[in-house]
Amino acid sequence: MASDPARLRDLASFVDRKIKSLINNDLKEICRQEGLQVSGVKAALQKRISEVIAHHLRKNDLEALERLRYRAEHQGRTPPAQSHQPSLARDTITPISPAPHTTAGMPAYPRPAGMPQYHQAPAARAAAPSRASVKFRESPFYQIREALTLTKELSEMPHNRHSLDEKVYLSEPICTSLKADPSLRIMLYCATTSTLGPYAFNVDIAFPSQIEVKINGDEVRKSFKGLKNKPGTTKPVDITDLIRKVPSYQNIIHVTYALTKERFSLMVNLVKVTSANDLATRLKQTGSRIPKDTVLREMAAKAQDPDIVATSTVMSLKDPISTMRINIPCRSNVCSHNQCFDGSYFLQLQEQA
Repeated sequence: MASDPARLRDLASFVDRKIKSLINNDLKEICRQEGLQVSGVKAALQKRISEVIAHHLRKNDLEALERLRYRAEHQGRTPPAQSHQPSLARDTITPISPAPHTTAGMPAYPRPAGMPQYHQAPAARAAAPSRASVKFRESPFYQIREALTLTKELSEMPHNRHSLDEKVYLSEPICTSLKADPSLRIMLYCATTSTLGPYAFNVDIAFPSQIEVKINGDEVRKSFKGLKNKPGTTKPVDITDLIRKVPSYQNIIHVTYALTKERFSLMVNLVKVTSANDLATRLKQTGSRIPKDTVLREMAAKAQDPDIVATSTVMSLKDPISTMRINIPCRSNVCSHNQCFDGSYFLQLQEQA
């Protein structure tokens, strides 16, 4: 595919610089997907890929250079093929588990003329850009409306630090909605890859223990941790204020992480946020009520139990946790006690955790 020579040179230079910053596993994966020899030290792997880049530049092959650019930015993965399948729910994420290797039905890239012949490894099937049936654990406080990026994989880094970039582009309707509705927020979601799969549900949010995120050069000063030894208490990170809400503007998310033995998957979602006060108001308006007759029947049944000694009961109007006066008396319909707690304060505790 012929193209502007200046653009081709810039693209080839960018890919070559990117190759110099990759780790061995990524370099080997690129060599494997391009049909190059995967053995040797890091310098040898970089040299082989650089030779391929130079060859495609001489041939003015823009498509091949774009393919290499994608692989350099995505740990050697093959660019996603165009999918015409209807997308699934928007609150799902792409699984990171490797697709089965196959050569059937895959378009084989033509091997450049004059290049040395190496062992051709089986091509990995490209992951479709449509979402898979993997869902985060549902929360009444955060409802995912739309995925703004594809899944970005964070590889294991048990001893070193690693950095990567992700680009976020907002469409004009999303920019308009963000300005009109303050409850719409842009949030970072992350999960360990080991919990993902083609049929995984209720995936908990979890970030690497050591992570630093910058949006357009500004550091995200938010907590990336939940309660200690309490999976599922980590909240998504709100980055709305650091994102420039201009249609088609290239917002750059720079992520640096270290000292993790697990793989993580990072993505950016458009989220509808509901506060604890809004949920408390909704609870008062639409929540089910325990009828007075039901409470009296329960008390009468307990009084008839021969193992229970009849005595007086003092009902407090204070919440047992906050010790404040109860405004919205609540209790579960499976509880055997009559003491209530304050619904608004309970929801605030759940929001914090």
